[in-house]
Amino acid sequence: MEMERHFMRTSPTASRNGKRIVSLVAAAALAVGLAGCTDGGGGEPPADVPRVLKVGTSAALTSLDPALSATPGVAFLTPVYEALILRDPEGLLQPGLATEWELSDDATQLELQLREGVEFQDGAPFDADAVKANLDAAPTRGGQIASQLATVTDVEVIDEHRVRLTMSRPASDILGVLASEAGMMISPAALGSADLGTKPVGTGPFTVEKQNQTGITYVAWDGYWNKDRIKLDRIEILTGLNDDQTRLNAVLTGEIDVAQTRYTQIPEQEQRAPDTVTSITGNRATVVGIMLNTGAGQWANPAMRMAAMHAIDRQGISDALYDGGCEAVAQPYPTSYWASDPKLEKSDAAAYDPDLARELLEKAGLVGTKVTLYVGAATLYQNMAAAVQNQLNTVGMDVSVESLDTATLSDLRSRGEFEASIALVNSARPDPAQFVQQFYAPDGVFNYGDYLFDGIQKPLAAMNATSDQDERAGYMHEIMKQVLEQGPTMIPICAPTDAVMYNSALGGISIPVNYDNDWTYAYFTGGK
Repeated sequence: MEMERHFMRTSPTASRNGKRIVSLVAAAALAVGLAGCTDGGGGEPPADVPRVLKVGTSAALTSLDPALSATPGVAFLTPVYEALILRDPEGLLQPGLATEWELSDDATQLELQLREGVEFQDGAPFDADAVKANLDAAPTRGGQIASQLATVTDVEVIDEHRVRLTMSRPASDILGVLASEAGMMISPAALGSADLGTKPVGTGPFTVEKQNQTGITYVAWDGYWNKDRIKLDRIEILTGLNDDQTRLNAVLTGEIDVAQTRYTQIPEQEQRAPDTVTSITGNRATVVGIMLNTGAGQWANPAMRMAAMHAIDRQGISDALYDGGCEAVAQPYPTSYWASDPKLEKSDAAAYDPDLARELLEKAGLVGTKVTLYVGAATLYQNMAAAVQNQLNTVGMDVSVESLDTATLSDLRSRGEFEASIALVNSARPDPAQFVQQFYAPDGVFNYGDYLFDGIQKPLAAMNATSDQDERAGYMHEIMKQVLEQGPTMIPICAPTDAVMYNSALGGISIPVNYDNDWTYAYFTGGK
């Protein structure tokens, strides 16, 4: 059977009339969807059988306000909200609520043509005024959105379906920003509402039916502008499945239809349910590592950070915990991702060298330094924290581990009230330049101690002044060289190979490189 969905395999940018313009895709092409699919064969289920997708996850539902939702929470947002720009699973930009856009030659202005005939779930029209209301409200909404949109100094309504954004600096990264949470449009009447975290109002295909401590349920919305795309009646996301084996068992027994599992669990799936469950693997632009707060403990001292960098046996951790299914990296990207520099992975700054780590601590008078390492409840991260604890203690630190539930840890990190933490970081969402700004710039939201890295501002500015990917990669390589040599404030360990297991009667399941998880593209091909 032919795949239901097709992609535009075009470069994200092209040239027209002296301006850089993102390649356009007709609305008809968008209607067939943007998510990759695995075709399970068969036909639609009987009309009288509700099409209910059951998803299991270890992620915590923190908030349904895109500004306050934790990064893994994007899967909770996409049923309700749509962004101005979309990314397909390969990371290419596609039309969303904006059907086309132009970025000026100096990358300081962006003009958006908006989709017509779209309404919010409260009946309000989606138009240029609604976009302006959303973007103008960003500074007061908190979270990452405020910092991501801080460069936008003016939003001009050109007509009912066109807006022009003016930025305070060259900002090619704005395209990725508008394809993420900051670009998710909320009904103007709901902006600033104290209930937004539990009562979201977007333009998406589903509304929230109920939510509690065990999960959230969505129901299809009759007023959705692209209703024919939706092949589900309900989506139920069961949260709190922190144990890897529990998630695997739930998929294999049919309790849930789909879940992210571990690469090492695929042999068990193939043995226990080879015909009824399918597994796929893929790499995201994510990395597991140690987030550091230079405003706490001794992490403002470069010797402390470089010692930790050299103390971590990345390959050993990958082999022991992932059966080799987590690429050992010193940069916050898998080597297959365009922003990664293969030469830096082989540099002295990236080397595993516990003797050098001990020497650095001794010379800086840091031997015996006490460190509290925070970790969430997921089994894998608990094991990783134990490995990191052992390796840092071996070179002379005194590390203790404190385990917290996922929601508490997320809140602790958002407030900067921690010293070090095991974390899964989405280093390309919304854009690699934004990652640099958030983690390495003094005013970055995840640069908790406002640490200043020398030599990164010029290449960062140059990266934001171009939308050419090869040019941007070169500037990113220069930035990462400086960060590694000065001791990163986010110490990468490895880039995991993700695995997703799902009911073989499902199609539309993918592993998006930018973590743009969207279960609304799933469909049953038969048998349910």
